[in-house]
Amino acid sequence: MTDLAARYGRTPERRRRDRIIGISVAAGIVVVMLAWVIWGGLADPRGTIDTQDTGSTRIDAHSIQIDFTVTVEPGTPVRCAVNAFDRHHSTVGWVELDVDPSEQWTTPQSVVVRTADEAIGGLVYRCWLR
Repeated sequence: MTDLAARYGRTPERRRRDRIIGISVAAGIVVVMLAWVIWGGLADPRGTIDTQDTGSTRIDAHSIQIDFTVTVEPGTPVRCAVNAFDRHHSTVGWVELDVDPSEQWTTPQSVVVRTADEAIGGLVYRCWLR
């Protein structure tokens, strides 16, 4: 080996160390990616919840009926938060509804929300597993 190669770190030991560092970094990335896939996709086999707002019917000045569907794996209990809003899109009513497990993937739901002011509509805020 020449003095110039040794001076600038091009020795066999340096190449071996660089190779070990490269393999270690690649293995670390593979472990992190594998953990992320397991945590994100396989940790909860029940999957996701999907909701679709289907309509609302004003009952009187202080209540509104909100209709929606919930799509989730059969046999999964769910709780949904539903809000009613006024003409300024401010929340004037809120209720949480327990959706019992069903044998169907998609089930229609309906809930009456008591309101503090006149509501013009309502939406499912979100649903989560019970």
